[in-house]
Amino acid sequence: DRETVTLPFDDEILPAPVLTPLEPNPAMDGTSELITITGTGFVSTDTVLFDGATHVYYTYVNSTTFTFVNQFDAGAGAHSVAVRNVGGAVSNELTLNVGT
Repeated sequence: DRETVTLPFDDEILPAPVLTPLEPNPAMDGTSELITITGTGFVSTDTVLFDGATHVYYTYVNSTTFTFVNQFDAGAGAHSVAVRNVGGAVSNELTLNVGT
């Protein structure tokens, strides 16, 4: 017989990542510009959120850096960027300003 064990994830065990400013910011609309997210507490299983949804094109670089490609169809304006860890904790949100 198999026994199922559920392991708890809570913010005290796996705290939310912390983001510092995005580079470059602003970014240009309609391009595939590489954006760098710096901060603390990143692990390779984290996901990058763009306007609240998981971004498709991102790369874990190290515990302080992610990169992602500005979405071609994001449109001009302010867009939110955050990082969510495997425990579900979400970082502070930063704004990426996309210009024309």
